[in-house]
Amino acid sequence: VLVHFASGAVARVEVDWRSPSSIWDVQVSSDTDVVRADLLPVADLEHNGDPVTLPPRHHDVDPHVELLGHVAQLQDLARVVDGQAPSVDVRFGREVLQIVYAAYRAAANGTDEPLPFTGRRDVTPITPWRQSR
Repeated sequence: VLVHFASGAVARVEVDWRSPSSIWDVQVSSDTDVVRADLLPVADLEHNGDPVTLPPRHHDVDPHVELLGHVAQLQDLARVVDGQAPSVDVRFGREVLQIVYAAYRAAANGTDEPLPFTGRRDVTPITPWRQSR
């Protein structure tokens, strides 16, 4: 799935639950730049093919654990326990679902699918794709 942003940036999401091997990477590109992050087996970051070294923010934590976002998740949980609003809430989940629903519809129809998603939300996202098979 290619996600085209208003800024001109394009994100590619490639998912295959049947593959015997896992690939955990993220890449976002525009007309002039590419940012790529590998998450497993070793977390690293590149900008236009050049490595980017991110200094650890927490020296007492394995850098891989921090780069995967686990430290931030625990800090967010601590804020919620203290009565503060989480940094990621149901609105974020809805935005992710927009992309998931649109991706399945695009895969089913072989066409672009604009956001926000306007299709049915009373079925699982994979339902339209399965019905097209």
